[in-house]
Amino acid sequence: MHKRSVISRISFALVLCLAAGWLFAGPRADRVEYFVSVDGDDNHDGRSLEQAFQTIQHGVDALEEGDTLTIAPGEYFESVKRDNLGGPDAETLIRAQIPGTVLLRGDVQVRGQQHYMVSVTTNYGLFLHRPARVIVEGTNYVTN
Repeated sequence: MHKRSVISRISFALVLCLAAGWLFAGPRADRVEYFVSVDGDDNHDGRSLEQAFQTIQHGVDALEEGDTLTIAPGEYFESVKRDNLGGPDAETLIRAQIPGTVLLRGDVQVRGQQHYMVSVTTNYGLFLHRPARVIVEGTNYVTN
């Protein structure tokens, strides 16, 4: 067998193995569901309703491509902003635990423990800059 033929066959086999691995790797196995609750705490890990984050911003910041953020019923006084959320390989979901029971108030200035949670100059409800395959469902917003 010629040296060139052997190299070609090895190269083809390697490309075939890499392609098969890419095709059958499937979705990211470590997708996470995070939770937010008005009774939560941003020092929690957010991975259960009992360990929920308190702010939607903290939950949105924790999201990676393919993750889900479930928001418990309540009125949240904050503006949420995130750049480059999501990705081409999986849908990232932000949802109300019970559709229609979440109100994100970007129109009200509320003094937090150490800072203003909502800035007067950035009073949007939810602002996603350059999102990719992000779905937001079952939530309501109030802005100026």
